[in-house]
Amino acid sequence: MEVRARLSAKLGWWLSDCDEPGMGNLEVIPGSHLWTHYLPRTPGETPEGTIQVCAKAGDVTLFERRIWHGRSTNLSDRTRMVVFYGYSPRWIVQREFPSAEQLEAAIGDPLRRQLIGAPDWDTCHVGKAELPLTQYLAA
Repeated sequence: MEVRARLSAKLGWWLSDCDEPGMGNLEVIPGSHLWTHYLPRTPGETPEGTIQVCAKAGDVTLFERRIWHGRSTNLSDRTRMVVFYGYSPRWIVQREFPSAEQLEAAIGDPLRRQLIGAPDWDTCHVGKAELPLTQYLAA
């Protein structure tokens, strides 16, 4: 059995309380990071073995992206607010790309292109000091 490689991690910074199940909580299946297959999420269904992670505003959750994860349905009257950050090597390709309008607005502006995550093969193999954001912050 071949296990999928660990390539990235995800951090969630909770801005609102999700301290009870059914509040749009992070859902995970413990041990699923060892699976050799992907389990697609079917809308309206919760896979067997799923648990809801309860968190209070200010809490941070850290998990690797191989673990099956999603969110529960928010049945409360509160808005769920959380900021997720993904950490991975620079050579990992993102799954969501900017819209055509965002790309059009960023033409000729390397800093804006970097910030919106535009694919840019001219800078994907340069050193950190040569990236547009690094140069901007050093100025």
